[in-house]
Amino acid sequence: MGALLRAWLHPEAHLGYELPDPIKASSAYFVLFMLLELAVSTYQGKKVYNLRQSLSNLSAGFFLVFLDVFTKALFIFPYSWLRSRVAIIPDDLELGWLHQVLGFLIVDHSYYWFHRTAHMSNLGWAAHVTHHSSNDYNLSTALRQGVGESMYSWAYYLVLAPFAPLKVFALHKGANVVIQFWVHTEMIPKLWAPVEYVFNTPSHHRVHHARNYGRRNFGGVLIVWDRLYGTFEDEDAARPCVYGLDSRRVPLGTYSPLWAQAHHLAATLRLAAASAPLSALLTRRYGPGMVVPAVVDAPAGAPPAPAGAGLDPDPRRPNGWYPWERRALGALDFYAALHLLGAVLPGALALGEARASLGEPRLAAAALAGIASLITAVWVMDGSRAALRWELARLAVLAALGPRL
Repeated sequence: MGALLRAWLHPEAHLGYELPDPIKASSAYFVLFMLLELAVSTYQGKKVYNLRQSLSNLSAGFFLVFLDVFTKALFIFPYSWLRSRVAIIPDDLELGWLHQVLGFLIVDHSYYWFHRTAHMSNLGWAAHVTHHSSNDYNLSTALRQGVGESMYSWAYYLVLAPFAPLKVFALHKGANVVIQFWVHTEMIPKLWAPVEYVFNTPSHHRVHHARNYGRRNFGGVLIVWDRLYGTFEDEDAARPCVYGLDSRRVPLGTYSPLWAQAHHLAATLRLAAASAPLSALLTRRYGPGMVVPAVVDAPAGAPPAPAGAGLDPDPRRPNGWYPWERRALGALDFYAALHLLGAVLPGALALGEARASLGEPRLAAAALAGIASLITAVWVMDGSRAALRWELARLAVLAALGPRL
């Protein structure tokens, strides 16, 4: 049991070699470009960032970093096992160029189908919905990821295993995520037509996130998959994109990072327990507690949601609508920012660097502590008594157990 746990939490040590990690290598650039977007938008008199929503977005990204301690093995061992048994193209250095070409194309094609099917069932949407629940659209939204995706998305990429080694998969899977970072912005207009025809761009991905467009544009790096499979839709300048699941100024009514991840799964399980469990899990049937369906995840042919419904016009916003709550910032908001950026972020970076040297109990404890810290510290932005009680309880536990850990 100890050997199994050691292999699961330290999969690269079990393999005997390190895998490429483009996401880790790019983390500093994520921060740099978010700051650049903030600076450029401010200089242009545009309102693109909101402190509370941005902290909520970042907390989802940190959640995924800590959870990776427990889920990374899912992307390694099934692929490695299949590769060891079915290797149509062998691990030959002379075939390295072919590995890379197939790696890029198959990973991106697999992502398209993972992404498209995530919108087609309640279980898939429960894992992915977090990424769509932000009511703004900036580079921090790229980090607002659904942690449930890592529980099953690995299976979509197994099709690459017969054609390329594990290192090639790790490189292109990570690069696919990194490249998609830049499309989450309102500050870049439509680009040169040939680029727009071949690649996923900010314009194409704005349509995907907009709740006043249809279920379209699922491509990761290439938009040609959408053109090929009939899921492409162009951005219409006369139809400004409106983001989020509905017009609530606080997504889902709370900044709780845990509820942002779990709300649709909880509603799905309630629906499955009430009647017809298979349709509840494997279709987009709606039930009590679920957000009223937006066009972006509704069946084809659904009537478009009115642009800006329930929102205030604001010329400073790229799309013309102000989506955030107007409650003044207070001490709890700055506490959340200080804790997330001054404690959770350094903790996530330190865990990434020290992961290989930590024993299994300390590694698991550190990851769980990081998750607990970001959940309660960001939740306090609600200003609710429940959030404050949980944060005080976490601080008490940390004070008691911190020295031992």
